[in-house]
Amino acid sequence: MNYVDGTEIDVGDRVVLDGGDVGTVVMCLDSEKSVPNFNLSEWSYLQSGVMVQTDAGALVQVRKTVNSKGSVMIDKM
Repeated sequence: MNYVDGTEIDVGDRVVLDGGDVGTVVMCLDSEKSVPNFNLSEWSYLQSGVMVQTDAGALVQVRKTVNSKGSVMIDKM
């Protein structure tokens, strides 16, 4: 999965989500990467996108960089 500018989203990236939440990418399901404390196999049923742990503690799956209305769903800080 890539950012709007074409660069690849990677584990450890600090991001801003569509609603303004800030967090860290903890899993990239497409490239099968995760931070050490997240077991990718437990989340493989999600199949695609990235998982972001927000600074507020939520775990959010983002499957598209831009939604059908053209809004950016995830962007790097």
